[in-house]
Amino acid sequence: LLFLSFPKFGHGAFAWVALAPLLVALAGASGWRAARLGYVTGAVSSVGLLYWTALVVVQYGGLALPVGLLVMAALCLAFSVFHALFGWGVGRLVATFGPAGLLGAPLLWTGLEYARTHTFFSFPWVLLGYSQHGLLPFAQTASLASVYGVSFLVCAGSALLAYAVAQKHPRARRAALASAALGV
Repeated sequence: LLFLSFPKFGHGAFAWVALAPLLVALAGASGWRAARLGYVTGAVSSVGLLYWTALVVVQYGGLALPVGLLVMAALCLAFSVFHALFGWGVGRLVATFGPAGLLGAPLLWTGLEYARTHTFFSFPWVLLGYSQHGLLPFAQTASLASVYGVSFLVCAGSALLAYAVAQKHPRARRAALASAALGV
């Protein structure tokens, strides 16, 4: 669902629910299992988001196609480390706070996007907030909170949905769903 949130293959509306399946899976995982779930999610989505890097290094870097594909694969695997950290972090939050830990996911996701952009990786592309470029009312949020604020809101939508699924109390489920609707 993450790569279906971006142009060419999908629509920005998918982004609002794209992380929910991962978050529901993370609600029952912790430690290395949570990190692996995040890593696999990152690897699969990265192929759909970063496929074009193979073409760029072949066309402009003069590399052979098999080498270009290896470069793309390496980039996807490196990109997935941030998803693994997200999975591990959410797993820790859920282990500590129960299903309510899922509500910390937007802060963690946004922080990792910021780290990916401004640390040694320096890769500011395909941030979750960019998926909203075609949905003007949501994209306008960036004028107040930058692309990271948009990413936070989009991830919050998925986190509230996942919380509604993981929560056992009907009243808390209704509150989470109402909050998601209100947020949108």
